[in-house]
Amino acid sequence: MGCSAAFCTSFYSFRLIFLAFVNPVNSFKKYIESAHEAPIKMILPLIFLAFGAIFYGFLSRDLVIGLGSTLFNNVFTNFYNFDLIDSEFLPAVIKNIPLIFTIIGAMSSLFLINCFMVDKSSVFNNKLTLVSRLFYIFLNKK
Repeated sequence: MGCSAAFCTSFYSFRLIFLAFVNPVNSFKKYIESAHEAPIKMILPLIFLAFGAIFYGFLSRDLVIGLGSTLFNNVFTNFYNFDLIDSEFLPAVIKNIPLIFTIIGAMSSLFLINCFMVDKSSVFNNKLTLVSRLFYIFLNKK
C-alpha cells in the first residue's frame, strides 16, 4: 500500500510540475501582469514557522524514530516480535522499493503527458464533429 501511494504521489506531483512550469501559459495577459508576491506581513510568519518546524523536527527525531527510543517504554514488546532490528539488515533492493516506485511514477507521468499532448486546434476540430459536439454539450458545465 505504501509503495502504491509513493507511485501515485510521484505521478500526480510530476504531472503538476509539468503542467505548471513546463507547459505554455494559458491565461490572459492582464492577469499575468497583475500577479505579485505575497506581502512581507504574510511571508514573515511563514518563515518563522518553517524554521521552527525544521529545528524542532531535527532536535526531536531520535525521540520518535531512534532505535533506542524510550518514548514508548511503557509498551511491552516481546523479543520474539521485535523486528525493528531485523529491518536494519534487509537487502538494499528491498529498502529502495519505495524509491523505485517513485521513479517509475515520475517517468510514467512524463511519458503519458508527452504522449497525449495535443494542440488546441485539434481539440476544437474534434468538438465540431456531431458525436463529440453532443457529448461536449451534454457534459459542459456539469
